[in-house]
Amino acid sequence: MGVYCDYLSTLEIAANHPLTITNYATLLYHGAYSGKLSPRRLLIVDEAHRSEDILMGFISVEISRRSLNAYIPTGGVVSWELPKLKMAAEVLRWLKDEIEPRLPSAEGAALRGTNFGNAAYGRHAARRFTFLRNLGSKIEELEEALAGEEEWVVDPSRLPDFLVIKPVTVSRYGPKIFRFGQKVVLFSGTILDPYVMAESLGIPEDRCSFIDVPSTFPLENRPFIHRFVGAMTRRDMERTKPLLLEEVKSIAEFHGDEKGVVHTHTFDLAQDVMGILGDRAMTHSSGNREEVLGAFIADQNPRILVSPSMTDGLDLPGDLGRWQILAKTPYPYLGDPQVRRRAEIDPDWYSWRTCVTVAQVPGRIVRGPDDWGVTYFLDSSTERVVNENASILPASFMDAWNAALIA
Repeated sequence: MGVYCDYLSTLEIAANHPLTITNYATLLYHGAYSGKLSPRRLLIVDEAHRSEDILMGFISVEISRRSLNAYIPTGGVVSWELPKLKMAAEVLRWLKDEIEPRLPSAEGAALRGTNFGNAAYGRHAARRFTFLRNLGSKIEELEEALAGEEEWVVDPSRLPDFLVIKPVTVSRYGPKIFRFGQKVVLFSGTILDPYVMAESLGIPEDRCSFIDVPSTFPLENRPFIHRFVGAMTRRDMERTKPLLLEEVKSIAEFHGDEKGVVHTHTFDLAQDVMGILGDRAMTHSSGNREEVLGAFIADQNPRILVSPSMTDGLDLPGDLGRWQILAKTPYPYLGDPQVRRRAEIDPDWYSWRTCVTVAQVPGRIVRGPDDWGVTYFLDSSTERVVNENASILPASFMDAWNAALIA
């Protein structure tokens, strides 16, 4: 266990220090399960527009067949197979009948393994113990939620490798973050509609205030260009996509000596774009995103990064990014049963989530008041989304949108 001492000792220092910087995962885990981190007078949450997704990921129950077979004895069964269940209550019943009874003995074996004396074996045992302890807590939380008639949905698309079940909303779980501060400050450049955001996180309107700070980035440094080629909806995709690919190629050639980004929103469209941009372009899978991003940043040539998932959290200052294309409107995926049900309950939430992603895009390449870069919009569906939601989009975004060149 020597390999874990540095982490534990650092965690102890952080827990007892008046000023602590941590990520969401550490805050939620040690707040919800270990109790190592205690509330403070002030909690500052950066990138607050991501809070709902992070809470959803933390609360959701995701069980992999591989983990079950690695960490929980089968009791004579050759291997675990995840059941094809459609209802949350059915999943809970399976977890209570098949998994929960095996957790105590599995945890005991894992705990004994952490003291085995072999560092590699100890690390494996610690991972096993953490997985088992978390799974037990998740089962308890799911049972409590369903007893309270909270609506959860099963995502069948991940079977047979993963069994995923998640709540339709996370508003009940906001206190898992906000309880860590007597006062809480949520920072984001794309809060957009504070009331929709507050409702999604379970924050009572009478307990929050919204402060809107103007952008300090000059309008001339962050121009938009509209080159709408048609709608990239499922209905119109076949007709529009050839026109879009031709436009992407034209823009890339115009910026032949500059690095740029093409935001595709889907992996399928990313592959189509890669096919017309040649060796200058680079893309990533779901498993090597950070590795490819690092290679793009390090490359001194005018490469093009093609990505379905870098509209948020991407930092390309200066010559690392001088142009970018939003090729497809980033609607939340309605194939996800949680998203579909949430949109049915609250259409405003669906529009808000789309606009949050659209509004994040310009900031991927314009990182300060002295930086500059141009953003192209090709999907005419984006125009409709922006026009219908102009009242909630940031003034800095709408200034650039209304001043956009039409090519």
